[in-house]
Amino acid sequence: QVRAGRVTVLLLADGTDTGKTLTLNEAGNWTGSFDNLPKYKDGNAIAYTVKEDDVANYTGAVTGDATSGFTITNTNTE
Repeated sequence: QVRAGRVTVLLLADGTDTGKTLTLNEAGNWTGSFDNLPKYKDGNAIAYTVKEDDVANYTGAVTGDATSGFTITNTNTE
């Protein structure tokens, strides 16, 4: 089984890229977090989501939410 050396996860706020990223790798147990984020913008709760940069030969799927945490599962397509 071949694994990507690392993956990059983007943080979205209300569907818009925030410019914040996480680089996940095996040494870090493929986990990370975005901390100290504002909860509201203009009096409205911000809906945070994540998106993974495409990984060659893998299809990614995101489950979960900002409260309980997101899980990204990559399936090899080779």
